Amino acid sequence: VPGRGRGMVPSPRVGGGAGAGGVTRGATGALGAILRSTGAVAVNNFDLVGFFLSAKGLAYLVAAVAVALSLFFLNHAGLLLLTADTAERRNPFDTLRHILRRLPLLVPLGLRQLAGMLLALLPFAAVIAAVVLPLLQLHDINYYLHESPPEWRRALLVAGLAGAGYLVLGSWLAARWSLSPPALLLGGASPRQAMKASWQLTRGRGWQIVRVVGGWWLLLFVLDLAFVALVTGLARPLAAAAGANVMVVFLLVAAVMSLVFLAGFVWLLAGHAGHAALVNAFYRAAGGRRSE
Repeated sequence: VPGRGRGMVPSPRVGGGAGAGGVTRGATGALGAILRSTGAVAVNNFDLVGFFLSAKGLAYLVAAVAVALSLFFLNHAGLLLLTADTAERRNPFDTLRHILRRLPLLVPLGLRQLAGMLLALLPFAAVIAAVVLPLLQLHDINYYLHESPPEWRRALLVAGLAGAGYLVLGSWLAARWSLSPPALLLGGASPRQAMKASWQLTRGRGWQIVRVVGGWWLLLFVLDLAFVALVTGLARPLAAAAGANVMVVFLLVAAVMSLVFLAGFVWLLAGHAGHAALVNAFYRAAGGRRSE
């Protein structure tokens, strides 16, 4: 059957997000349980907004952010130590013990950076609230998605410009604070001292860090897309040749999905490991302090 192979390969984003699947499933499950506890059979957009503005919703957001930050910094801290030129690099058990000792400081460090990012977001959120929201007050969001009226396109333009502006500023801030984890883990600094040390060490190097680290992730993303395109290109004629043989098609789909998920896992692992190695390299080049 010609064209049978179309649509059989999952999106690269599915493979790339495989590492976060467990966390996402847990978060959505918790959200569903909380929503069901309200007695609602179904929810709409207004219900969701009302929920997130309620005490339960705010508590859920705080808990979700705290868990996400903790997992991210645990992962990042482990890779930083494993790629650093210290004793922890050669002994994973020492790495784990070191991370656990510094864990009470890693979470406050993440919260400080989150607070800084939220403060940077405020002017862009104010623009969206002042310009975009008044344009979309007359109808439900589903109307704008279906009809795409002129005010919807104007709102998208303003929101896109505001989002792009925040992306640029957020990337620069992330680069300026990127050396705070090694300063805390390797230099023995407190969260406040680590933030200050990172700001000093990255003076004049912020955009260089953005280019190098961003370029690393972009390279891996392009390679992942190329691999998925190659697998897709090979799978489609094979699926077409299989015709109505259900077993062959099933095995082919299973093989393709396995390869895509494996590529996503490798992409995620290589991305984080390379990111940590680059951060360590910048920390060494800037003369960052080491207490080990």
